[in-house]
Amino acid sequence: MSELDGQRLTHEAIEEDIRAVRGRQRVRVEALQGVREQHGQLRGARDQELAELQTLSAKLRAPGAEAGLWARIGERLSGLFAGERAERQSVEQLLRAQYETSLVCLREARELADRLEQIRADLYDEIDQLNHRIVASARYEDESSALLLRLREQRSALRQRLLGELSKVERREEQAQADSLRRQMAELSTQMQLHETRDERLGRLKQSTELLAQTIANLASDMRRYVGAATEKLDLVLNVDHPMVAKLVVLAGREPELAGYLVVKLAALRGGLDHAFDAELARKGLEARWTRLQT
Repeated sequence: MSELDGQRLTHEAIEEDIRAVRGRQRVRVEALQGVREQHGQLRGARDQELAELQTLSAKLRAPGAEAGLWARIGERLSGLFAGERAERQSVEQLLRAQYETSLVCLREARELADRLEQIRADLYDEIDQLNHRIVASARYEDESSALLLRLREQRSALRQRLLGELSKVERREEQAQADSLRRQMAELSTQMQLHETRDERLGRLKQSTELLAQTIANLASDMRRYVGAATEKLDLVLNVDHPMVAKLVVLAGREPELAGYLVVKLAALRGGLDHAFDAELARKGLEARWTRLQT
């Protein structure tokens, strides 16, 4: 049995192995609970952020909303510097505060997404290690079965020799060999049972680890979608102190449709603006301008 001695198991070794895996799982479950709480807090902050943005949107909504998309954009641009100064400053402060809050939420969401990815990677490392031990036990069982078959053949041949004419010394030697074979077969059977037990228990632990990894993956996917959407939305925030925006604000007083067209075009340039889309923007802008001049 020397060829398999390096893979010998004991009940205590199996229990120690199982305890170690369960301990690591317990740590990750606790981490998951913390992540879920943080995830819930971020979702609450996101819902509150959307409600506040809706309130701000209502404050910024121009009175002539029926004038069409381009007129509304132009009116909002000019409205940033029109009306009572106190109201304008109040809205601007709210917008800046909301933008800063959104940046904080986005940063926390990115950190949480990175943390989730690390936990998921650790879980898959654990699954790889479990698979390695499960495969090792399965291989041991196969090799042990082949060895046990050879030992049985040796025992059968030995019994045949014991039926023949032997001297006293030869008979005692054959009986000693028979006792050795019996011991090897008993120990090998025990080891096969232990490896089978470890195989089954590690398999169950692997299943629970896979479920935990899938839960983490779902949370990570949800957080990545939020980070992507939030990043895109924040990229569309206009800086009213930017020279180009200031020029468009002045232009909006005379040509709101043209100003609106240029604002939308500037926002779309980052994501790519093809000729067909540009032409459609210009066409709708001209139609809105024509409608305004005819009334």
